[in-house]
Amino acid sequence: MKRVLQIIPTLQYGGISSVVSGWSEVSHRIDYHFDYIAFNDGPLKKVFEDQGATVYVLPTIRKNPVAYFLGLIHIFFAERYDVVHVHNSFKNGMALLLARLMRVKVRVCHAHTSGLEDKSLGFSLSILKFLAVKNATVRLACSRKAGDFLYGKQPFSVLNNAIDVQSILDEAGDSDATKERYCLPKNKIIVGHVGRFVAVKNHEFILKLAQSLSDDYHFALVGSGGLRDKIKKQVLDLGLSSRFSFIEPTKEIPAILRTFDVFVLPSFFEGLSMVALEAQASRLPCIVSDRVPPEADVGLGLLTYLPLEDFHSWVRLIKNLPRIEISRADVDAAFNKKGYTTRSLVQKIKEVYG
Repeated sequence: MKRVLQIIPTLQYGGISSVVSGWSEVSHRIDYHFDYIAFNDGPLKKVFEDQGATVYVLPTIRKNPVAYFLGLIHIFFAERYDVVHVHNSFKNGMALLLARLMRVKVRVCHAHTSGLEDKSLGFSLSILKFLAVKNATVRLACSRKAGDFLYGKQPFSVLNNAIDVQSILDEAGDSDATKERYCLPKNKIIVGHVGRFVAVKNHEFILKLAQSLSDDYHFALVGSGGLRDKIKKQVLDLGLSSRFSFIEPTKEIPAILRTFDVFVLPSFFEGLSMVALEAQASRLPCIVSDRVPPEADVGLGLLTYLPLEDFHSWVRLIKNLPRIEISRADVDAAFNKKGYTTRSLVQKIKEVYG
């Protein structure tokens, strides 16, 4: 059995963690054992440990460089890994360097973003990129934009993110009960968003939408992050508190998506957007910014790209949502064609890890 060390940003639900969680569910069927390093604790720690994994939570290199380096060195000496897979891409190039020094044969650098969230890293970005790319033996990206951002003109492979389409299609929870559980009104049009409260997700655009729409529309924001309290205060200051629900990250995203009437994603940039895929699997109309990569559209006619500069088109489309009837079979076929299903993961894992 090959031993794989996955290095991910957080053990909270969502984003990269959801991608890797899907990998972990199929890894045992094909003789791979996963362990994890993360830099923020969360509920996925118990999920991974229940699967037999060892999970390490380290401080980031910026927060405590000594503890970060000592932690990595201890882990690499304690276990001999066949593969080290870094999902934080350039932020953890040092882990790839240490893996190289420890003679780990397969060192995977995986790009999941097409832009720089932390602007303070701008001055050192080229150094960080060089460190990650130079020490990787496999260069992956979740989309062409994400790969171009990290690797530039160097060759890389696009590896589609995958979701459990069948479990989303099988989600049979009571939508009214879910609304009640998460304090969502039953007599309003629900405009939903799932994403971390960080600048790149552009939550202020959603506040602007609320100001331009009547109180027939209620807004559900799912996620955590450093800007959450700021956005909540802005909602309060604008007198919109009764029209917003703030929901913590949860594994019940498919059930929550069933309560939405439309999903909006006004991001300044995205690597791909897992939740956009999940929303389409839920047969939900989606309006996303034209900064989201084209690979996010699975071809069901549910996803509309709009420029952030054309604000009024967002408002008009939300007011005039199309009614699209899509069968389970159509959803399954579209995701299979794009290679976004977990059933396609087995071959992908074998190709990457050997």
